[in-house]
Amino acid sequence: MSDESGKKGFFARINEALYETVDNGEQDAAPGKGAGRVGVPASDVGAPAEEKPIEITADLATRVRADIEGRGRTFAQFLALAASFAEIIPEESGRYRAAMKALEKTGSVTRDQVLQASREQLLALQSQREVFAETVGRKREALNKSGGGAEAIRAQIAELQQTISRLQEQEQSLIKDNAAAEGKIKAAEERFTALLSSMEKEIVGAQQKIEKYIGG
Repeated sequence: MSDESGKKGFFARINEALYETVDNGEQDAAPGKGAGRVGVPASDVGAPAEEKPIEITADLATRVRADIEGRGRTFAQFLALAASFAEIIPEESGRYRAAMKALEKTGSVTRDQVLQASREQLLALQSQREVFAETVGRKREALNKSGGGAEAIRAQIAELQQTISRLQEQEQSLIKDNAAAEGKIKAAEERFTALLSSMEKEIVGAQQKIEKYIGG
């Protein structure tokens, strides 16, 4: 797997699932279906594409965590071993040292290798942050473009006085939809940022304990 695909492949696919849209494309006005004198049905102006809901689910969190742990397997193995000693070794420092000894004996794994694996997980978290930020940026850009429909509606109001009331209602509906879509984007962004920050805190905390409890 290349560095680029390793950084973006998994999460890019998740982003596509989160933000997949169905492009309705441009459609010619059907004769006799509300077209104004300019030949464009008012209902077609600024019509947003259909979108799937944007959700940060428990399943997504599980998939992201599994992917991150897969990037630094030695670190994940170390933490799993340390956790397995919880019942027989009360002190956390003792569990960390025991886990390190077990890895040294069974897999010739060194302290530096464990710490390097933890750094790999942190790099993977940062890569996923960047990919998610790019996706959010593209989504907002598309949303801003769709907001141009409100201007098109206002221009059509001046030209088609007999449809002013209906066009104004459609303008307000479009603005409301855009505001709702922005709210969903922001909520998804905040939940995902919180997830990554939580995982980062866990990794950094364990990393610091390795450095504290296990001599280099």
